[in-house]
Amino acid sequence: MKRSRENIVDLAVKYFDATITEPELCALKTAFEQDPENRRLFDEYMDIWQASSKTVKSNDYDEKEAWHNLKNRLRITESPFRSRNVMPGLSWLWQAAAAAVIFVFLGTGGYLIYHNIVREQPKSVNTEYYVPFGSRSKVILPDGSSVWLNAGSKMTFDQHFSRKNRDVLLEGEGYFDVRKTKIPFYVKVTGATVKVLGTAFNVKAYPDEKVIETTVTRGTVQVFDNQENADDATRIVLHANQKVSIIKNIIGQTNDSHVIAQQNQSGQPAETINQSLVKSYQVDRNIIPEIFTSWKDQRWIIEREELQSLVIKLGRRYNVEFTFKDEALKHYVFSGVLKDETLEQVMEAIKLTAPIQYQIDQKQVTLSKNKFYKTNQP
Repeated sequence: MKRSRENIVDLAVKYFDATITEPELCALKTAFEQDPENRRLFDEYMDIWQASSKTVKSNDYDEKEAWHNLKNRLRITESPFRSRNVMPGLSWLWQAAAAAVIFVFLGTGGYLIYHNIVREQPKSVNTEYYVPFGSRSKVILPDGSSVWLNAGSKMTFDQHFSRKNRDVLLEGEGYFDVRKTKIPFYVKVTGATVKVLGTAFNVKAYPDEKVIETTVTRGTVQVFDNQENADDATRIVLHANQKVSIIKNIIGQTNDSHVIAQQNQSGQPAETINQSLVKSYQVDRNIIPEIFTSWKDQRWIIEREELQSLVIKLGRRYNVEFTFKDEALKHYVFSGVLKDETLEQVMEAIKLTAPIQYQIDQKQVTLSKNKFYKTNQP
């Protein structure tokens, strides 16, 4: 059964503001197969949407209101779209679209800021998604792949994505569930690149952290240094339930021993690979991926994590900053499961399991030692 124009508009709007679900995306693709006219209408809406990136945002124009009006006007009963050339009567639509350069909308667990960036040399249009601290969001890419972005993360790709390439630039943390196509999918971060065809994996690469982590939950990925040759045999291949940690800026190592045996928590051997005398790589096998990927779920798993690293994650998740009054508190280790608790609830749980007092003052959390806490811990 062919979908009505009204339904195509609804699906197109959801596609453009990245709120479309996977079943709706499948319905949109089915509509294209059923009737070429549906695809033609969608392409015309896409032309209008992309026009928004070709105008500088006016400071005195309400872009949220413009996008709201644009969505409403796209849903008019009589279709004004009859050709690729825009009729004079549609000037209001182009103006509304051009003004809607930056949009803020509710994503999965938080807010997502989306905008297009126009670059003159070379002339191109890049799409950028940014998730502020205190939020998490899900994005459906043009190829149908899904990406969950953690707080304080930014993802960028160009206008050729899914047609000529599937390259994304990531700063922060993202969980990727990649649709398999003939075009390889690349996640590029500062210092490393992850290559896949179709799989699910997590990449953590915050600029202010010393370690880049890639964790595989399904399929196979390749990880390599951005300075290496693409065919370099030393690139790392990861399978499901494996993780690689890349330590940044390790300089001055001159030995030629590329593999150093270590032990991970499961008792299985890990590998530390020194490459280019610049970085070291550690591969851990037989891990539990959910420990590293559950940040996107309602059940966030914490497994034997020191408080000094845990508060970094809590700070991003709740958009706060932690201060220690006692350095010894940083080394207390915590395990547990958080289920969408508030910051106060999390701190109360920490307070019950360790000699810690806390004080929350707006976006500042101060941690100090509770001298009256009775415990067997040293």
